Amino acid sequence: MKKRILASGDTGLVNQFEQWQAVKNSIAKAYNLPIAQREKQGIDIPKLENEANELERRLSARSEDFKEAFNPPTYTYQDLQKKLGKNGIAIEMMRTEFYEYVVI
Repeated sequence: MKKRILASGDTGLVNQFEQWQAVKNSIAKAYNLPIAQREKQGIDIPKLENEANELERRLSARSEDFKEAFNPPTYTYQDLQKKLGKNGIAIEMMRTEFYEYVVI
């Protein structure tokens, strides 16, 4: 997706994508800072996340590749039942902070 956007020749799209990447990097760096340091530097994580979400919305509207990468299709258990057939099984794995579970 990234390669296709950067190779698209659409400078507006490329600029939005690079801006989105910069905001996402800022969010990641902010989460690694102690809260006191974030407050001292005036970093507002919810504001950054809202900015990233808005950029994602605009990128999704301009790029089908971006839209597909960040808005995957949703499936129901009925879809899964049809795909598995009568004798198929599904294994769902969930990871929590303290334990790992396997649900069959």
